[in-house]
Amino acid sequence: MIYDLIIIGGGPAGITAGIYAARQKLNTLLITKSFGGQVTRKAVAIENYPGFEAISGPELIQKFEKHLRKNKIDIERDSATKIKKTGSHFYITTGSKHKFAAKAIIVASGADPRPLEVPGEKEFI
Repeated sequence: MIYDLIIIGGGPAGITAGIYAARQKLNTLLITKSFGGQVTRKAVAIENYPGFEAISGPELIQKFEKHLRKNKIDIERDSATKIKKTGSHFYITTGSKHKFAAKAIIVASGADPRPLEVPGEKEFI
């Protein structure tokens, strides 16, 4: 099977891209080890997310996943380890060696937190 779109990353950007793609009737696969992104997974109370006065990170992640499944987006719980373009298609291999093909990809893999390297940082983080 060749997907219209494969999205790599299950944070807010990847999830939003998936929902918009599904609304456009694109056959979409989202590849992620976990949902929510780095901030959402760790947050006790999120008070600046539109539509919610306050919601915990885990609750918001559940809503993200429910929204994706409602839109019939295929989900592969894994990491993408290789991307190769051959002709007009992209070929993605996951950590568990599954292979997928798509006409287009979106990389929404987020960022790893970086240390500030300032005095006292290690004591407070």
